[in-house]
Amino acid sequence: MAVDNIVITQKLSACATTVTATLTKGDVARPTLTLPANLSVICSAPTASATISSWIASAVATSTCGTATVTHNHVAPANLCNVSGNAVSVTFTTTDAFGNVTTGTRVITFGTMTLTVTPTALSVPNGATGGTTSSVVP
Repeated sequence: MAVDNIVITQKLSACATTVTATLTKGDVARPTLTLPANLSVICSAPTASATISSWIASAVATSTCGTATVTHNHVAPANLCNVSGNAVSVTFTTTDAFGNVTTGTRVITFGTMTLTVTPTALSVPNGATGGTTSSVVP
């Protein structure tokens, strides 16, 4: 919707002496919202919560007129390894000073890491004492 080059014509009686008009042009462009890619985290990782916080903070909004703020609806689950469907959707919203809104959604997927324990037999030469060892492979 363009609001440039507005012409107002008003027929006035011969006795009118003053006419005042105020036209205000507002921002009609929606703000731009730049979101991070979907995120996958290992639910039991000690850095999972910090990774999610950093990921959320990386969303950026810009507006052609003034500033635009970014909000989100993410509420951290009590247990990242017990999330229904192993994923949550996060909706980001930006609103500029004129009330124009842009939204976008991204997904956080919670994975688990399976550890495989592999027993290894050792050869012990010449009667030396020994045993077995195990290795953990992520």
